[in-house]
Amino acid sequence: MENLCYTIKSACFKWKRREGEVPQVERIPRFLGVLLVALLLSGCALVTVDQMYAPPRRSQEDQALQSAIDQAMTGLEYSAPVAGEYQQTVQAADLDGDGEEEYLLFAKAQEEKPLRILIFQRRDGGFYHTETLESYGERFDRVEYAQLDGKGGVEIVVGVRLSDKLPRSVSVYAWTEGEAVRLLSATYSAFLTLSMDSSPGGELLLLRPGEGENASGIAELYTFLDGAAQRSNRVEMSAPAARLRRVLTGALTDGTPAVFATSSAGEGNLITDVFALLDGELRNVSPGGALRGDEILAEDIDGDGILELPQVLAHQPDGEGSLIRWYALAPDGSETTKRYTFHDFEAGWYLDLDPSWADRVTVALREDAWEFSLTDEETQESRLIFTIYAFSGADRDAQAVSRNRFLLLHAEQTTFAARLEADSAAVTRQGLVDSFHLILRDWKTGEM
Repeated sequence: MENLCYTIKSACFKWKRREGEVPQVERIPRFLGVLLVALLLSGCALVTVDQMYAPPRRSQEDQALQSAIDQAMTGLEYSAPVAGEYQQTVQAADLDGDGEEEYLLFAKAQEEKPLRILIFQRRDGGFYHTETLESYGERFDRVEYAQLDGKGGVEIVVGVRLSDKLPRSVSVYAWTEGEAVRLLSATYSAFLTLSMDSSPGGELLLLRPGEGENASGIAELYTFLDGAAQRSNRVEMSAPAARLRRVLTGALTDGTPAVFATSSAGEGNLITDVFALLDGELRNVSPGGALRGDEILAEDIDGDGILELPQVLAHQPDGEGSLIRWYALAPDGSETTKRYTFHDFEAGWYLDLDPSWADRVTVALREDAWEFSLTDEETQESRLIFTIYAFSGADRDAQAVSRNRFLLLHAEQTTFAARLEADSAAVTRQGLVDSFHLILRDWKTGEM
């Protein structure tokens, strides 16, 4: 009953704010009238109109936490992490594994060690500031919470930016007997928390600068046992850490977890190092890196959990679109072709292609139409087999199904259609519909 009253009260308050005044009874929306009847019939008849239009009250727990924060914030300013998944000023995590979340407040002071993480715990029905983690730096870079030591709770992995001229610094804290204990401090260009083997805890992978300005970067894997950090062997990257563009987790063809670190190799080239833990040793599965002459990033193109690397086989003469071979790596570095596609990144779509077309298909752009032709293996003659269209006008839906065209997909402001040409035994309508996709950008890109 209390929940119903709260729901009605919230709805009334939101409607009041939208109108800018307390409405007269006759102006109450019909749906609120129904809710009022339900309220009367359910025993909430004592709620007044003024009570209904008052803002919903914050819970006592929220008020207690806010009060504790206000007291602790004297002389401080909020300073949330600027990158990563967790960018809130106040965050919650179960640090000790007791089922109760601790609250972490990210702040900054005007002192020698300005960056502060204030930790609040529940006690006796309230919240108390019980710990402060201090560090040098200009701002928090990113934070992660990960189960690294195989015990209950999670560790705090926090990176800070010291200055624009110095490497970033990462620290790992474990919550032990009511206080935070630092397990590791190191420089980094990128870090990831992940599980690369079957052990109870996880690992921390650091990608770090080399010894010299132009030296190749270094990959290191850390495990955490008995309150201590243990470092793996060091593995060289194929480019300086300063050129790092993106870091993603994925898998090799046999399901082995792997990290894909993509760096700029100059002149529009990208190079990807693939790191995996094999026989207890960190290895680069692609020694020398997988070099690609185009800035097309790796992705799981077929959705099977294995990250594929792109190899551009051909650009179209007019520069619109690329024919791409997508392949996966095995632990021994061997390649398995997974898919062939035609990608038009500017137009925002791609098409899965039959593998037998890889060296026989050509695409010609005619305004907003892409003509796909296939070369006959015997006669070597090129035949137009289908055309893809993009319509964006007010009558785009009507155009998509006129002149023997059929609908492929509705996008936000564009309708895509296709037409099979006279000599098109190599493809079907349903085949084209199933093979056509929009290029979607994942929010969790791993880009630096």
